[in-house]
Amino acid sequence: RTEFHLQDVVREAVEDCEVICAGREQQLSVDLGHDDARVLGDPVRWAQVAMNLLHNASKFTPAGGSIRVTLAVDDEAGMATL
Repeated sequence: RTEFHLQDVVREAVEDCEVICAGREQQLSVDLGHDDARVLGDPVRWAQVAMNLLHNASKFTPAGGSIRVTLAVDDEAGMATL
């Protein structure tokens, strides 16, 4: 377990999936927020989660559709929502 920035992991997953979405003419919008989402965990596993979510979104979104990725941080609750 290490501390890492969830925005970095999600941003990298989005960059990897942009080609797939472009090939299906899907619009991919991203809002990673302005708050720092520091997570204590396994960044490799988090990257897999983000990639799986994006691949599934592309797979089940019709060609020409839209996919939106958002990341919100709730500091008081100590939570992040992807």
